[in-house]
Amino acid sequence: LGDCASFEVAQGFAFDWLRKFQQPLLGRNPADVVHAFDENAEESFTWYDMAIGTRIYRLAYIAEVIIRSNARSSEDRVLLLEALRFHHQALANPVIFRKHTNHGLYQALGQLAACRRLLDVLPSQDFEAVAKNRLDICLSEHFFTEEGIHKEHSPGYHKMVLGTLIGAREAGLLGTDHDPFLLRAEEALMWM
Repeated sequence: LGDCASFEVAQGFAFDWLRKFQQPLLGRNPADVVHAFDENAEESFTWYDMAIGTRIYRLAYIAEVIIRSNARSSEDRVLLLEALRFHHQALANPVIFRKHTNHGLYQALGQLAACRRLLDVLPSQDFEAVAKNRLDICLSEHFFTEEGIHKEHSPGYHKMVLGTLIGAREAGLLGTDHDPFLLRAEEALMWM
């Protein structure tokens, strides 16, 4: 953690969000919340499928820093852990997995990244298996052709998704078994 001032700001925003949108839902079934987001405009984007996936790894980072340093109150630390459990359970719900769009990719990568933190405090082997399986589904069934070309949109979109996957590889979320696939996608981008 190099920038303490930025972390203070980030955790301030995170706890504001947790108190407003997460705390009232603790004790509820995450599947009920995910099903309800179509009915309530405010919850619509709060518990949007991709929002959960892109938020979970950020919360996991904040939680790890706070818990490892024993910072903040015990209530705040418990709130973070409960929020992470809730997010993991919501993402594990097959109803919200969006394998046919980039949302599924960000759901899988977000959950996988979150699983790598706080393993001694919040075991997540089951969630990690779900995330790995879903990542493989996204990559093999939807995202790229055999030639490494992204199926969903434009060359710019191909570049964006490829950049995400290269970042995931650099973060250790993708194994070397994905390298041939990434190489084909990089070569296809050069032709675009």
